[in-house]
Amino acid sequence: MKNRISFRVSDDLSKQISDAASKSAQSKSSFIRSCIQKDLAIRQFRSLRAQMMPIAEKNGFLTDEDVFRVVS
Repeated sequence: MKNRISFRVSDDLSKQISDAASKSAQSKSSFIRSCIQKDLAIRQFRSLRAQMMPIAEKNGFLTDEDVFRVVS
């Protein structure tokens, strides 16, 4: 089921959205959906990372290089 959400934005933000959507050959709705999906994915990643960091540190994974060394 599709849901409709309405919200107000400033004239400046509306212009930025229109310009960016145009450049990416998307409708404004599609562009906004994509932006929201990306933002939610980033938030989920950061949340999972924050949960896993203490476990990783206990196991000696302090940097990205530590992880790459094990998986490479």
